[in-house]
Amino acid sequence: MPAGFTVAYDKTLNKVTARWTANKEMDLAGYRVYRRLTGTTAWSRVGGTTTPLTTTTFTNSPPPTGQAYAYEIRAVDKAGNESVGTVDLPITSVDRTAPGAPTGLKAVENALRGVDLKWTAPTATDVAAYRVYSDGTLVDTVTDTAYSNHWLTPGTTYTYTVRAVDRAGNVSAAASASFTRSGDLVAPAPITGLKATPREDGVFLEWTRNTEPDVKYYRIYKAERYDNGEGGTGWVAYKLGYYLGPDESSFLHESTPDGENVLYGVVAVDTWDNEMDAMDPAMNWVEVTELGTPEAG
Repeated sequence: MPAGFTVAYDKTLNKVTARWTANKEMDLAGYRVYRRLTGTTAWSRVGGTTTPLTTTTFTNSPPPTGQAYAYEIRAVDKAGNESVGTVDLPITSVDRTAPGAPTGLKAVENALRGVDLKWTAPTATDVAAYRVYSDGTLVDTVTDTAYSNHWLTPGTTYTYTVRAVDRAGNVSAAASASFTRSGDLVAPAPITGLKATPREDGVFLEWTRNTEPDVKYYRIYKAERYDNGEGGTGWVAYKLGYYLGPDESSFLHESTPDGENVLYGVVAVDTWDNEMDAMDPAMNWVEVTELGTPEAG
């Protein structure tokens, strides 16, 4: 059996250097180097695999998996007989092996108008986290095999990728899935047929119902005349705090009959929260003079 056996491990180069003292037997043919994964009994011959080594030093690169290995040396005579092995000397290899990619990545739209991602973990036991990317940009790092993203842009397609990261910082290949957010970015058409009838209890509005299938509600606008400070006047519009269902086609805006000249407008808002801007030239306004007498200026 060889004596003076030592091992040194260089983590930067991932190199194990084994050294030992030469045997004195006259029929010595050389040496063989063996390695096994700690916790197992199966030895692999890594040095002197074809013919025995005639030197007393040997360099080996173990799998860079972060696992522990044991080495031993055995002397071989010219008849092919092996000695018993030296004492086993352990090393723990550097971990430069990435885990496998996540599998089964699925993207499903959620109730918050976003996406729920789910995937299956790789078989590696040292996965510490997952990096989630949207269109190539890192959006989050999670430890669970799920991720949710909310309030995505309607009608837009996103590509999601997920990579596993182990405790040593090694990053896996990516699992990918595409997802298209339902909906669109188009506001419902302008409201037509708008009428305004002044009454003692306010102004009664009527309009032609918008028949687009994704209309969610109607919003009422009122505009009042103002002095612009330069000898002219203009209109300032503001939203009234009412939300009318998609089947509605009339509304009484209760107000004091003070004889003012005002404008009313109605816009449809769809499921995706698209709506025409009150300043859009295509918006239809109706002018009405309220009942009553204007207040003295």
